Amino acid sequence: MSLIWNETVETNPFMALSSDEDGCTFHATESSSADDEALKQDVEACLDKAVSLLNANVRNESLYFFVEWHPAQSVLKMLVTGTDKVCQAQTIPVCRFAAVDAERAAQVEFVELMKFWIKDYLSLVPGFMDFSLVAMFTDTDRDRARLV
Repeated sequence: MSLIWNETVETNPFMALSSDEDGCTFHATESSSADDEALKQDVEACLDKAVSLLNANVRNESLYFFVEWHPAQSVLKMLVTGTDKVCQAQTIPVCRFAAVDAERAAQVEFVELMKFWIKDYLSLVPGFMDFSLVAMFTDTDRDRARLV
């Protein structure tokens, strides 16, 4: 299924803004996929969107490309930060996985599957390799993130 992206300014339609996201533009979409193969394709489409926005988001001091999984809302968010892990991105892609309930979204097995899909995809996509960013994944907060 092809994802349809909508642009909103200073409003994340799926969750409350972090304090470092004031003034950001959100590219938001919603996935209705339920089975693993369709979910994987939609995660890859989200990563494609994030990679396509790297030119606009990366600065000289940028270091991390964060992929944040928010299980309570079933939301995937991707952004660029510096060493302080504070958002530097002007545009942030977010995707809500409507068919993934909060219980499944928080299961360790599902979180590890998401991390695997992200690692697998980012290791192959040439656009990401054009930037000197460290890929990080978290399902809690940025201070507890793990390398992809």
